Order: sequence, then structure tokens, then C-alpha cells
Amino acid sequence: MKSDKHRFQNKRQPDKFAPPAHTLAYSVCSKEIRTKQLLSVLSATEAVKLGEIINRN
Repeated sequence: MKSDKHRFQNKRQPDKFAPPAHTLAYSVCSKEIRTKQLLSVLSATEAVKLGEIINRN
């Protein structure tokens, strides 16, 4: 049987790709990146419509 020391060493590590919850800058930056990625696959007409929807909200 493992000692308590060894049993608690193998706790689940935090996800490397999870955004830091405390940084607003990360949130804003990742939102901009996702928006740019989305716009890169949309046609010009779709991008304009999406921009109008985003600006309304």
C-alpha cells in the first residue's frame, strides 16, 4: 500500500491549454483570435452580416 505522500503526488495536473481564469486580457485576446479565425473562412457577405450582429450586441 502506498503511503499518503505517494498517493497525493499523482493528483490530476491542470490542463495546459485551459485559459487562466483570472486574466481579462487573455479572454479578450482569445476572443479576437477566434473572431479572426472565423472571419477567415467566411465569405465577404457573411463576414459583413456577422459584423453587424456583433456590433448590435
